[in-house]
Amino acid sequence: MKRHPVVACFALVEAAVVLFVVHGLLPASDARVDAPLTLLAVALIFASLGLFVGAAWARRVAVAVLSLALAAGMGLVTILVAGVGEVSGIYGSIGQGVGLLLVFALLLVVPYLIALPAAQLYYLLRAGASTGPSRAA
Repeated sequence: MKRHPVVACFALVEAAVVLFVVHGLLPASDARVDAPLTLLAVALIFASLGLFVGAAWARRVAVAVLSLALAAGMGLVTILVAGVGEVSGIYGSIGQGVGLLLVFALLLVVPYLIALPAAQLYYLLRAGASTGPSRAA
């Protein structure tokens, strides 16, 4: 199986960022947020280790985990955008300040949970298509 060390390094960076944000930056600990994001980070670490060593299962697991990260990122962006609109509309000028903070959080989420997993998925799926079995017979 082919190794993908660059994708694995980026998956480790994503896992580190997610763990840092969940356990270092969030002011309150809530199991409904901490548990799924911690499991996502552990899955990213597991997939990246498989990609480093070139395990046969690594590409499939990485595609599944990165798809999950992309879906989580899109869900989080949807929640943040809805929150910006709601807070700005209900609370007036104070809500606009809070909305601005949510926009900054949105700017931090987009690169690590949308752009990077999408690029990694594109690379892994394209690499799998080019190294697949030949159908000529």
